[in-house]
Amino acid sequence: MPATRVPRRNPTTHACHRKPARPRDPVFVKNRESMSGLVADLRSKVAEVEAGGGEVASAKHTARGKLLAARARSRTRRSGQPFLELSPLAAYGMYDGTIASAGIVTGVVASRAANA
Repeated sequence: MPATRVPRRNPTTHACHRKPARPRDPVFVKNRESMSGLVADLRSKVAEVEAGGGEVASAKHTARGKLLAARARSRTRRSGQPFLELSPLAAYGMYDGTIASAGIVTGVVASRAANA
């Protein structure tokens, strides 16, 4: 007689995770509105960082011979290499707002670090 396997239960699964989402449920609506606000806030911060910290900061940065993050992304896109920007909000809100970001743009073949 063959042994029957008992399916193992994932210890991280909880009964509430097996229920289908109910978009009309007041809790769902409240959570969706909250998440939409957070996503909008995140997008505005990323857009601010992508702007590069303003004209004065950009001029200072390029005068030091450094590559702006937007330029690094642009060069990588034009080269056709796949790339990933990691931590675009690193250092955001630190140092009294003098640093917009300290992320890294990395590709398969080459890697460029840029501070905005």
